[in-house]
Amino acid sequence: MKKRIIIIFSSFILAVAALWIGSFIYANDFSVPTYADEKLSSLQKVLIMFPHADDEALTSGGLISRLAKEKAQIQWIVLTQGEKGNPEGKTDEKLKQIRSGEARKAADVYGVSKLALREYPDGDVAAHREKLTEEVEEIIVSSNPDLIITYDQAGLYGHPDHVVTSEVVTEITKKFPSIQLWYASYPRRILDSVSLPEEMALDVNFKNKRVYPTIKIWVGLRGVINKIKAVYLYESQRNSYVNSFPITFIPLWFYVSLTPFEYYYVAR
Repeated sequence: MKKRIIIIFSSFILAVAALWIGSFIYANDFSVPTYADEKLSSLQKVLIMFPHADDEALTSGGLISRLAKEKAQIQWIVLTQGEKGNPEGKTDEKLKQIRSGEARKAADVYGVSKLALREYPDGDVAAHREKLTEEVEEIIVSSNPDLIITYDQAGLYGHPDHVVTSEVVTEITKKFPSIQLWYASYPRRILDSVSLPEEMALDVNFKNKRVYPTIKIWVGLRGVINKIKAVYLYESQRNSYVNSFPITFIPLWFYVSLTPFEYYYVAR
């Protein structure tokens, strides 16, 4: 009986290991060049700008953690307080406090001390484009970053807040040619495998603006662990995470563990 239990347990472990290795190979695009460590170490000031708390977790959480460990000055701007972050997409004022609190906890996990939570209306940032443009330029002038990270101009899946954030940041950075601009991205086959809420897109042709990675960055075990912690901290968004992956009963930590690399498109 004991021998049978050992055999069953060993077989289970081997099956899980085989599943992880196969999934890891599928989830990563090894044809994308790895960004040099010395170039990454030269980044002293980095500006992260996304419209919602949790936008950074799977896209950039590992890189943020790595940069923070390497003592880079990181400024993380969240433009909205996520009051429409529910399955119905309806305003829930209670979510503002919840999601802001989740972002602060995630910042602690990453090691980020400069987190700014703005109050643009969730789902309607585009209506305040002029104000956003002015504020983004002020932030860039005052922080003078070496690198800015945001979404691509497809907004990953066409979310209007994502799109306008990218458009504004992209346009403003043209005035500052010394600043690098990276769009958080994913390998093509990953985007083809996951289920994203594309019904939120206002532009049905948003995929024509989508870009794919030109660099990948090794974030390591610490980066992966911090991403897992952050994903679980965003309890209000748990269902959206679960529903985006192909097999919903596989735990989130398994999927996140497949991402010791993060991918970016170098816009400039």
